[in-house]
Amino acid sequence: MLARIFALSVAITVLGLTPVVAAPPTFQAGEDAYVALHFAEARAAYQAAAVAGAPRDRAESLRQLGVMAWRIDGRPGDAERYFRDAIATGVDISETQAEFARFLSSQKRFDDASNAADAALAGAGTPSDRHVALHACAIAVLDRLDGVRIGDQSPSDVQRLRHVREAMRLVSAAPPMPLDLSEDLLEVALRLDDGPLALAAWLSYAREGAESGKWATAAQKLRAALPAWRPGASPEVRRDVFEGLRISQFFALAALAANDDRFAGNDAFLKAPNVQETLAYATLLKDMQVVTNDYYRDIANKRGDNKAWRQMLIGIAQAFWAKLNFGGAVPAFSPDAFMREIRSRFGGVINVGDTGGVENMHFGHVFIDDQHAVDQYGRHAVLRLIVLDRMVSNGYESWVWDGRQAHGGWSNDEGIFQVRPRYADGPLKSWERLTDPAQRAEIENEVRLLSAGDDEIARADPASFLPGLSLRLRWSGLNALADNLRKAGFAGTELKRRFMLDLSRITLDSSIFAHEGRHALDKIYVKDAKLESEELEFRAKLSEVAFSESPRLSFGSIFNPNTGDATSPHGRANKRIDQGLVAWMDAHRSEIAGLDPGRPLLPQFDKLSDDQMRSAMRSMDPWAPH
Repeated sequence: MLARIFALSVAITVLGLTPVVAAPPTFQAGEDAYVALHFAEARAAYQAAAVAGAPRDRAESLRQLGVMAWRIDGRPGDAERYFRDAIATGVDISETQAEFARFLSSQKRFDDASNAADAALAGAGTPSDRHVALHACAIAVLDRLDGVRIGDQSPSDVQRLRHVREAMRLVSAAPPMPLDLSEDLLEVALRLDDGPLALAAWLSYAREGAESGKWATAAQKLRAALPAWRPGASPEVRRDVFEGLRISQFFALAALAANDDRFAGNDAFLKAPNVQETLAYATLLKDMQVVTNDYYRDIANKRGDNKAWRQMLIGIAQAFWAKLNFGGAVPAFSPDAFMREIRSRFGGVINVGDTGGVENMHFGHVFIDDQHAVDQYGRHAVLRLIVLDRMVSNGYESWVWDGRQAHGGWSNDEGIFQVRPRYADGPLKSWERLTDPAQRAEIENEVRLLSAGDDEIARADPASFLPGLSLRLRWSGLNALADNLRKAGFAGTELKRRFMLDLSRITLDSSIFAHEGRHALDKIYVKDAKLESEELEFRAKLSEVAFSESPRLSFGSIFNPNTGDATSPHGRANKRIDQGLVAWMDAHRSEIAGLDPGRPLLPQFDKLSDDQMRSAMRSMDPWAPH
């Protein structure tokens, strides 16, 4: 056998051929299959990479095999073995320990979970790693205390809570924090009677909601009451804390405050109708989430029974219905009546239906309900944007993806629905990339590497997707936003807060009010012809940039890898836009500062000023004056 192999090797050499060496299996191959919901294929790819991949691929694949064994397969023994094998690789320890802690908390092994979370924190090398580790530290303690009243916490419970508070000290001193850490710290602070910290955590979560929208009333109550939250505080303090948490839809924490029997008159307080309803609603949310996540797990294993799931939801809703105060006889229950009542009383929005061929549920609570006027080229429409937060379920795919990505929203006759947690922390991640030296250096190196290949791509096709340009344009836009705020005098945590708020506003104005607004305008004003999907997307993308406060931050859906994809209306529209931009640049060469005539045009698009970018987009719009 060895002689035959050697002979083949010699023959290849004599013929002048190079033996084909198979590329090592990668973690990304498993991720691609997993996101596509091909679990058997994903598992096989992860297993191959865990055996023969590069060190990081091995660690990441073993970790994800552990997550799959735990969350999808229901095999905790296998999950623990995978996690321990991933840790033994010595690579990517922080993230693996954090996932291990999350698993151990789900198994109610809270001491082990806390140890794993502490190890994750000790090994964290980036702000993102620290955030994940801190969340793992918090849930290891808070899951242990689920259902435990504040007055019943043991001295060891209090010590654990203090440990989490101390671990979070650095990030809590520079708000806003990520949503999950803000919520974690809010409960930790309430349980430690640290009212000022609880207020800071709530404000970190609420952000723009503290100033306007459904939560503004809650902000008024909590700003007054939370600083006084401590043993011996008046019943009025507890009442206002409860109300503020209820109005801002932290129903489980409102129940925690309501059940705090250290306050005078606690029995009478618990009997108040709105308190009774809130306690019942907090239970309903928890029960619905449990049965829905179990149902999603069954779908992943091809045994999901949507009829049985619906019946369980209806049973939970009926039990809750009997606890509502109608001021008289309880009316007959129906699913529609139930959804109307939770919308009017609690801000709850439920949408049960088919997504991607799977019956699932989107259930959140109204954070913002905004009527917004859209005016483009002398045409007018009104958009209704309903932003949902405090999600109970964001659909089956979001549950499966487990943080990789998630459903961002939907639209119907009522308006445009946006899922806030999908977007809220994006500006924070952008801020960290700008201000963390290691992340900044990594991105700027990636910009250089990708940009170096753009000219070659453009020579082959002048209107191709250019990865360097795409990254470079957004990076310059983020830096310009931060620089402009610094020039305006902002610094420290206020600079961070304003950057996040401004980036959120710019993104919302561009992607929702300009883009979706153009769809609404086309629906109203284009009556003589039915526009195809490609044309609709083409026009909306033009508006998305033409009416943007910061065009450099608004090309993400246009300078996109799907450019030229013949099967996608978005891809075809992007190709048309790229072709139009090249034509505009060619016609305006003398007006573009620093343009190199020897290079392809599109890789130099970022030399255009903001006004030139807007003009280039308007040049393609049939509504724009020419």
